[in-house]
Order: sequence, then structure tokens, then C-alpha cells
Amino acid sequence: MIPASSEVRVGSDGTERLEISARIGLAAAQALGMRGAHVVVSSRRQANVDKAVALLRTHNIQVTGTTCNVGKGEDREKLIQMTLDQCGGIDILVSNAAVNPFFGNILDSTEDVWDKILSVNVKSAFLLTKLVVPHMEKRGGGNIVFVSSVGAYQPMQVSVNVPLCYHICSEMLKKEFLQGLGPYCVSKTALLGLTRVLATELAQSNIRVNCVAPGVIKTRFSSALWENEAIMDNLRSSSASKEHSHPRFSKMIRAVVTGLDMLVTYSTVDGAPTQVMLRSIFRCLSPNLVAGQRRMSQSSLNGKVAIVTASTDGIGLATAQALGMRGAHVVVSSRCQANVDKAVALLRTHNIQVTGTTCNVGKGEDREKLIQMTLDQCGGIDILVSNAAVNPFFGNILDSTEDVWDKILSVNVKSAFLLTKLVVPHMEKRGGGNIVFVSSVGAYQPMQGLGPYCVSKTALLGLTRVLATELAQSNIRVNCVAPGLIKTRFSAILWENEAIMDKFKNQPSIKRIGQVEEIGGVVAFLCSEEASYITGETITASGGMGCRL
Repeated sequence: MIPASSEVRVGSDGTERLEISARIGLAAAQALGMRGAHVVVSSRRQANVDKAVALLRTHNIQVTGTTCNVGKGEDREKLIQMTLDQCGGIDILVSNAAVNPFFGNILDSTEDVWDKILSVNVKSAFLLTKLVVPHMEKRGGGNIVFVSSVGAYQPMQVSVNVPLCYHICSEMLKKEFLQGLGPYCVSKTALLGLTRVLATELAQSNIRVNCVAPGVIKTRFSSALWENEAIMDNLRSSSASKEHSHPRFSKMIRAVVTGLDMLVTYSTVDGAPTQVMLRSIFRCLSPNLVAGQRRMSQSSLNGKVAIVTASTDGIGLATAQALGMRGAHVVVSSRCQANVDKAVALLRTHNIQVTGTTCNVGKGEDREKLIQMTLDQCGGIDILVSNAAVNPFFGNILDSTEDVWDKILSVNVKSAFLLTKLVVPHMEKRGGGNIVFVSSVGAYQPMQGLGPYCVSKTALLGLTRVLATELAQSNIRVNCVAPGLIKTRFSAILWENEAIMDKFKNQPSIKRIGQVEEIGGVVAFLCSEEASYITGETITASGGMGCRL
């Protein structure tokens, strides 16, 4: 079963038009069908389905086709039921459908853009998986492959020369600026986390879960890139392989799902040049060098204004204290006024300049109120620590509901971006700034029972990279910290469980759980001048737990 989706694509001429993103999907269907599989193809348009079915049948492939918009629950269920009725079962799912209704600077993307991209590219991929798993289990196992992108590792961004009219001697000048696929790349990073979580939970059902990350493949979906000569020249100069790939990339999908790689699970097959993989590896290794940095001055953040969300307890409060002890005026927030008052009183006992307010980061009006109050009280913004997160679910990921995914992706990912979008103009007025996202070691290594939460934390790694690239020219550094198991009320469900703790203590090099102050110190370092050459990185503070993305 290989779903694909039609969508709005922004062409190289800047116009929007409907396209079909089935080129890789069709090639994958052909590769599987040529090896004996009965393939079920889908698209939002019946005409495209009919054309694909007719083409595949010329190769004597057993094929069934139907319309399906994977963003709609009734369409997903119809696809599954039709497959069962026509074919008797399901063994393989290749989740290829994706949308990208946006091309440009990530800070110009809207909330609607993020809702659409996260819903189709991440949530729908999971919900379709949830539907097929029981039927794979009836067959004794199966294979699931998500189609991600090399943009999950390396944000796709290109330089574009755009004419700007200036009234200077009536001369037309040109300004070079960066445009890209930021929100799309973040969603593709999330798929890496989804792959790991599902692979862990489904191994006992003999279901393997893997992911492929294509580079620039010659499809209509990517024509905005490969039809642009400037982009292609840049690609050729930076890549080991001097040409874009055709959908023969589907051979990798075929290898993953046909038993040629029986020992492979929760891995990503990267179709891009090796240097991209090396770059991502160095990103994971380089944070380990931070341990040798000199201790910060206690006045290293004098005059800075720092917003820390979800900062009345746990890691957020420890971070606010660490920044405040180094001279920053900190703005703390929480959804409960009593918690805000308590945190403000505690911080003031340490002679920290502090302002507090209530804020539910999931609400647009609360985010705007937080920013405006900070400007009114403090005069500007230099630092944002995005720490707020929710986890309304604990259990097997396949038991999570659509409402759970809506809540987690909205608060943990989308709200983190939207808050960033609000603060950036004010940081630019101050000549730069620092943004730190609080992710989790679960972004690299799935934590049992916290599947959707871990996926959202993987998405933050992608958001960090995309924003770091786009904001570097504004002297704004963007980094991320991925704590391991830290003793907070939020993580009590883990560290209060003796069985989990016994297993956990056998994993890290440092055989204890972490303390909140150990994370606050890392965040303060990232916001200091001592870290002035660090951006786009994720520092893992996990007691020695390994990381790989």
C-alpha cells in the first residue's frame, strides 16, 4: 500500500499550482510490483489513479487503485478496507504522502501552514500506520517504510536573487536572501523520530519500521528546486554526486521491505551524498566537546532580557535561576498565577531581577501578551528559552488518539515556532540574540510509553537547524538541549517506577538521574558569549546515553 497526495506546490516562478507527489511513490509501487507484490496505489485525483494503474498493468503488475486524501480519517479507513476487501490482507505500507504549501523564509510561515504540514506529513503517517498494524499482525508481521527527506538532516535552503527597487540614481539593485523549506524539513525530521519509536514498539509483532531520506530527486514535487539553474549549480558544487537522482531511489525502498536487509530496523537510508550524513554525525558528536569549556562569569549576561516558558518549576525554573544568577532579567511564566507568584518570590531571594506572568503557550493571545509584557517591563528581548511542553499520553504509541497528536504537535512544536516568530523582530532590534529549545534524549532514543512526545522532541532538532541557518545573518544563534532523565514532577512517571529505573541505571555512563540545575547550566552556557561560535547544535545532557540522528 503506497499512498500519495496531491497538493499545492510553489513553482520556480512563484505561482501556486496543484501537483501530484507520486513520482517516488509510483516508482516504489513499480519496484515492489515487479517482485511479485500486489500493490495498492492512491492519490487524491481519480484521473491520476487511473493513469498509474494503467501504467503498472503494462508491466504485468497486480495493482488496485483508489482515491485517498490521507489527511482525512474517512479516506484512510476507506483505503484500508478496500485493500482488505480486494487483497485479503496487508503486508507492506510505504507512507509517501506529503504536502508543502510553503516556500520561503521560515519566519514568514503561518500557523495554518504548520497545521497543514504537521497534520499530513506526521500525524496522518502515524494514523495510517495505526490502522494497518492489526492487519499485519494477523499475517505474522510486515514492513513499514516512511519517506522522509535529506532535509531532515540538512535544512533545504537556497540563495535567490530578487530585484528590489531603490530610488538611488533610478538604479535597480538586487539583494540576495535565503529561501527554503523550513516547516517541511521539520516535519521530515519528525518522521525519523516516529520511525524509531514505532520500530521499538512493533519489533515484538515482527513488524519492521524503516525510513528513507531522498536527496534532490527529479520529480514534479521538487521541480521548484531542479528547474532553478542557480540552485542546481549550488547543488553540483556542494555534492559528491554532481547530478540529481531519478526515482531509481525506489530500489532502496525495495531493499528495505523485501527481506534484503533483515537486520535493519529504525535506520534511515540516505540517498544524498555521504557528506550530508557525516555532517549530521558531527552534529551529534560536537556537543560532547562542550564539557571542556571554561566556567562562565557570574555577570556574563548583564543587561540581557530572557524569556523562559514553563518556568515555575523543574528545568524551566532552574534555567531561569541560572540565567538570572548571571545577570539577566528573567521573565517567567506558567498557566497558573499561584505558581508564577511562588517562582518570582523564590528567584527574588537570590537577588534576581524577575518578572512573571501567566501564559498558555498554546494560545496565540497568551503568546502575544507574554511578548508585549516583556517589552513593556524590560524594554526588549535578548533570549528565548522554549521549555513548555505537554504529554497527555503514556502507553503504547498505537493506543494514542488523533486528539493526543493534535495536542502534542500543537504545543511542543508549532507553539515553539510561533513564539520564536514573535521574538525575532525584537532580537533584531537589539542586534542579535539567543534561542534555545528544550528537547529530550527521547528525540534520539525513544522512551517507553512516550512515543508521540518523543516524536515531537525529534521535530525540535529539525526546527533548531532550520532556524539557525535562516537567523545567522541576524546574529541570532539557535541551539537545543536534550536532557536525559531529570528528576522533575513532569518525569515522575519514569523515575518513580523501580523497574524503569533499574533498566535505566544500566544504560548511561553516569549511573544516576540528572538534576534540573545541570540542565539550567547548559542553557545558560548556550546563551553566553562563551558559546558565541555555536549555533544549530543540540547538546545532550543525559549522563552518557548515546545519540544518533
